[in-house]
Amino acid sequence: MSELPPFWKWGSCKSEDENNPDKMVIVLKELDTFETEYGINYTGTVNGTDYAIPVYSFNSANKSLYKKIKGLIASGKIKAEKPFKVLTWLGISKNDRKIRKWEVEP
Repeated sequence: MSELPPFWKWGSCKSEDENNPDKMVIVLKELDTFETEYGINYTGTVNGTDYAIPVYSFNSANKSLYKKIKGLIASGKIKAEKPFKVLTWLGISKNDRKIRKWEVEP
């Protein structure tokens, strides 16, 4: 694999309001993921800048972004080189802890 761009940091998304989430336009360069010791990722752009985009951290039980994107790819709604939106905010989990929530709009 060629040299990776920097990793996108979801922690830079600070919204805690489901009605006013952080919004990103993402374009995947390819539909195959790659793994690092930390998680599962795609290569692409976030708001026009190249990044390695983490979609699942091995340190987290939250697989929702990975499952949503994978399902939309399988159904043909997300394609390589075509933009889609990701909306995210910090919500509350079933255990009353902060958890990152996601919506994906193909």
